[in-house]
Amino acid sequence: MKLSRGTSLADRLAVTNVVTVGIAIMLVGVVLVAGGVAALRAMLLRQLEAQGRIAGSNCTAALAFADRDTAAKTLESLAALPDVVRVELYDREGAVFASYSRQRPRAPGGPPQKKAGGGITGLKSLAVSQPINLGGEAIGSIYIESDLSRLYSGLWNLLLFVAMLALAFILIASFLFSRLQRRLTAPFSELVAAMKTVSQSRDYTLRTSAAGVEEVNILAAGFNEMLSQIENQDTKIRRHGDYLEEQVAWRTAELGKELEARVAAETALVTAAQQWRATFDEILYAAADTKESLDVEKLAGIQRRMLSTLVYGGKWFNVTVDPVTREGGAPSGSVFIMTDTTERRALDEHLAQSQKMDAIGTLAGGVAHDFNNILSVILSYSGFLLDEIPRDSKMRPDVEEIKKSAERAAALTRQLLAFSRKQVVNPSAIVVNGLINNLSKMLKRLIGEHISMELRFDADTGMVWMDPSQLEQILVNLVVNARDAMPKGGRLLIDTKRVCVAPDNPSTFADVGPGNYVLINVTDTGTGMDKETQKRIFEPFFTTKGVGKGTGLGLSMVYGAVKQNGGFVKVYSEPGRGTAFHVYLKSHAGEGAAAAVKETAAPHGGNGELVLLVEDEEPVRRAVRKMLEANGYKVVEAANGDEGVAAFKTVAAKVSLVVSDVVMPGMGGVEMMMRLREERPGLKALHMSGYTDDMLETHGVAGQRAFVLTKPFEQRVLLAKVREILERG
Repeated sequence: MKLSRGTSLADRLAVTNVVTVGIAIMLVGVVLVAGGVAALRAMLLRQLEAQGRIAGSNCTAALAFADRDTAAKTLESLAALPDVVRVELYDREGAVFASYSRQRPRAPGGPPQKKAGGGITGLKSLAVSQPINLGGEAIGSIYIESDLSRLYSGLWNLLLFVAMLALAFILIASFLFSRLQRRLTAPFSELVAAMKTVSQSRDYTLRTSAAGVEEVNILAAGFNEMLSQIENQDTKIRRHGDYLEEQVAWRTAELGKELEARVAAETALVTAAQQWRATFDEILYAAADTKESLDVEKLAGIQRRMLSTLVYGGKWFNVTVDPVTREGGAPSGSVFIMTDTTERRALDEHLAQSQKMDAIGTLAGGVAHDFNNILSVILSYSGFLLDEIPRDSKMRPDVEEIKKSAERAAALTRQLLAFSRKQVVNPSAIVVNGLINNLSKMLKRLIGEHISMELRFDADTGMVWMDPSQLEQILVNLVVNARDAMPKGGRLLIDTKRVCVAPDNPSTFADVGPGNYVLINVTDTGTGMDKETQKRIFEPFFTTKGVGKGTGLGLSMVYGAVKQNGGFVKVYSEPGRGTAFHVYLKSHAGEGAAAAVKETAAPHGGNGELVLLVEDEEPVRRAVRKMLEANGYKVVEAANGDEGVAAFKTVAAKVSLVVSDVVMPGMGGVEMMMRLREERPGLKALHMSGYTDDMLETHGVAGQRAFVLTKPFEQRVLLAKVREILERG
């Protein structure tokens, strides 16, 4: 039986079982039948040989005396034997002496030759030839042939019995083996079904629960382990595939951009070469008309290098002409080299402008220091007066107005420092609407009366966490640019609202993460910008204004401040239709503001701690001392760093905190603290300063921003900071 490739294991085992049992039983039957036939033939042969000997003995006398009748009768007596079909008696010459035949006559030719005592076998008969001896001499032989029909008849009955027995055995074996193979192949079938499911569905999370003999359990466990490994590898392959697809897409886009940039660069080079050649020809032949005149006709005969500067078409060129001589030294021509120095001159102008701004910033820092000291005294003593004057006193409004004026002056100082980019960075929670509203008067003065300004605030705008001066700087720069874009007047709109950038919106905000933002829009109706200008507006030193009218740093500072605080800037503009700047700043939940309000809401009194106060400005020193002593602190004061070191030596063990100005004549505050901490490591300090960022870095306070109090400050701010430092571990 031929089995197809799709035949199951159970069917294969069943067929194999049936075939094996059948073949085994048939082989056993064949062996039994063959053995029985051989045994019967051997028995018949022995009987036939015995009968031949007896018949030959009975015919010896008749053969010896040539008595044919007696011999014939003796042979006919064998007719009683039903299986004997032929008997022949031969004389010594081999001629038939007498014979008996039950059926057909034997074919002529004499009896078959066989050794004496041997038998002759065939398919249908069995014959024996026996010699007849007398006195030790052969006088003849006898041939007896027996029919095997009866033997074959019994053989067919035996074969039928064996076949029936084999069929019975096959049926019994098939039944028993089917039961056994079900138990053995069922786990294999479950395992095969699981493999087929995984192969078709590619679902590597599937696990088989096939259980059976130990080998099946090992296969099932190995199959599950293989699926786990394939699942892990498939996950890694998919992840790597996704990553590779992203990298290929990104790299393809980058290559596309690079190709476009290369084509554009090549085109620009060709165009520039053509323009440069034309410009060279124009300048060469128009040089005689410039005030740095070059005589083209005399260039071929110059004896030494000539240097000159040309201004042509709004560009600056350095011109170098070197002589070319023959072997004898006679002039034969000249080499004319022109170098475009326009961009270098622009950079030099930007550098000069930056140095001028640095000088202005340094000057502003020095002025701010002195001015902040004055404002500190005014704010401190106006606060003392307000603490003493009853609320129903007629003098209280006047004192409050003095304090408000001092606060406005301090705000103005911060704005001026912000505008010169020299402010002290001190981030805090800012209510955006309130800051813009407070800054609006200054903004109106900046834009002038020919431009109308409108403010629109969303009530739920919220707060941001950044330095107020940075936000003021952003607004001032944007408003100044808007003003310059509307020389003949126009309309300026500043509005705010809260926006949420969703994670599934990458097309609009591809350069920022999702979250809540405060949006500040500054929109003008000015001249607008084209696409090429918009691409460069955030570059340092880029400006569309004339020489001396701008540094090109305004929008780059806006971009840097916004990015530093986790936001981003979008600009929309069209020539002749105005410009809109959209500033997105990370929204602040307000916990910091609440904590700040809580810290500064009420004075934090002391418990008799001794404070060493070092300040070179006597009015400021007296004001700070009064603030501290009025709130439970003991104060030892000094006018500079040297006096501070001397005073500390007298009360070193009792000092809990040093409050010191940063910049003082002689020894500064930072150097003084280094001296004091050599004697007493871990001594706590609070620095005060009205200087700017770069001045603080120069004096070594850049790494101590958390312990710097910016002048001018109010009493509650000082007390909160002192308490915070004292309670810090």
